[in-house]
Amino acid sequence: MIEKELAVVSVLNKTKFALYPLEYQYYDEYSYFDCKSKYAIVELKHRDFELNRYTDYILERDKYKRLMKEAFDNRKKFWYINSFESGEIIGWNVTNLYLFKQMPPIQTLMCPATTEFDNNEKIEKEVYFLKLDCAEHMGYLPKSV
Repeated sequence: MIEKELAVVSVLNKTKFALYPLEYQYYDEYSYFDCKSKYAIVELKHRDFELNRYTDYILERDKYKRLMKEAFDNRKKFWYINSFESGEIIGWNVTNLYLFKQMPPIQTLMCPATTEFDNNEKIEKEVYFLKLDCAEHMGYLPKSV
């Protein structure tokens, strides 16, 4: 997973974040965000399917709350960036969605307790379904990843 995240960061640092490059949070595998720059905090998510499989993508409310607080406390923007098996990288400027009152309503969904660890127990989670038409295309993964 880290290999794909590093590839995404490399693409972003050549495009959207070229002026203020992202720093990957190597030192803390339990950090609640993956990257930061002078003006942004970024949560990365890799999807093991093609981009247009769904019209919206899940952002957990707990993650949203922690990262929005981090963003506002530090005068940064919170970006939620997804990469896909088909190679596309898209991102939502969640701070702007909030500021311009474009956040979708909260919904409840049964989800695995964790996604990166061994606990597959399903629990109820509050989530936002971010619409694909509110996302920004940010580049493509290299074919070698």
